[in-house]
Amino acid sequence: MKTNRVSFAGVELSLPEPWCDITDDLESGSPPTLARGPNGCGVLQFSVAKYKGGRQPEIRTSHLEDMLDKFAESHGLINKRNVRRVDGKQRLISADFTSDSDFVRVYYVSDGSNVVMVTYLCDASNSQVDAEVTEADTIVRSLSFPGEAKLGNQQHRDERVP
Repeated sequence: MKTNRVSFAGVELSLPEPWCDITDDLESGSPPTLARGPNGCGVLQFSVAKYKGGRQPEIRTSHLEDMLDKFAESHGLINKRNVRRVDGKQRLISADFTSDSDFVRVYYVSDGSNVVMVTYLCDASNSQVDAEVTEADTIVRSLSFPGEAKLGNQQHRDERVP
C-alpha cells in the first residue's frame, strides 16, 4: 500500500492510499477529517492543541489518560476497553468505546508540549471496521508534530481494561 507523508491539521502523518482529507465536504465548522476514500466505513477526526509560549508544559501519559476519561464521560462513551499506552519522547493513549451502534476509538498523542486528540468513528456492525481501524492505528502512530520524531518506532504496551 502506497503511503505519503503529509501535513494535516497542524501535524505530520503518513497517509496510506486511499485515505484522504474530506473536511471540505463536511458542514462548516467540522473538525479536520480523514476517510478511507469512497469505500470506507469510518472517519478519523483531529483536534490539535499546540504549545505557543509561556511555561513549558510537561504532558505525561497519565495526563493524556485523564483527558481521554473526561472526553469519554462528557460524550457518553461507555465500556472502555483495549487501552493502549505508549511512553517515550512521544506519548499515546487510546481506548475503544461503544456509543449506541457506533464503534469509537479515541486517541490522545503528545510530545510533552503539544496534544492531538483523534477519534475514529464507524458503525460497529460494518464488516470493514477491523481492517479499517488497523489502518487508522497506523496513521495515528505515524503522527508527529513538525520537528519531532514520529511515534511508530517507540516501545508500547497494551493494557486491557475489563
